[in-house]
Amino acid sequence: MQHSWKLLACAFLMALPSSAPAAAQAVEVSGGYDFLRVLDEELGDEGKNFPSGWYGDLAVGGTVAVVGQVSANYKTFEDLYDLKLLTYMGGVRVGGRGTQGAVPFVQVLGGAFRSSVSGLGADESESDGALQVGVGVNFLPAGGIGLRLGADYIRVFTEGEGTNAVRFGVGIVFKR
Repeated sequence: MQHSWKLLACAFLMALPSSAPAAAQAVEVSGGYDFLRVLDEELGDEGKNFPSGWYGDLAVGGTVAVVGQVSANYKTFEDLYDLKLLTYMGGVRVGGRGTQGAVPFVQVLGGAFRSSVSGLGADESESDGALQVGVGVNFLPAGGIGLRLGADYIRVFTEGEGTNAVRFGVGIVFKR
């Protein structure tokens, strides 16, 4: 039962390409800065915020699009050790078909959340399954290049109770 979420996630991700019809394919690429906050009561305020981060994503489709996304957030604790948080996600985005103006979207992504600690004489990493639900808006002037604002809720399925996080991002979006 513990690994059943992995099988479900693999089946979901394998079915995604067939969900986007061949006609009406649009391509959207975005990348930029993101800020992550871990919502864990056991962490002190210093350990919750990860202000150094980036994201990149690619979406193919129309009103319903298949999305792949990678993100990373970094933090150094008192110059003693570094913590890196990476996500590798895939899923579905639903949004307006517009190529100009404010174009909102919602997305549901699933995949892996990897945490790596280095320093203090040890290098350790762990990967867990994750689910991400997000909203955003692309501000697209004429030409298909614009600004993206987004927010995500991330649930990481660690042993025990799991971990929750929120992420806020701003970036450049190219839509064609």
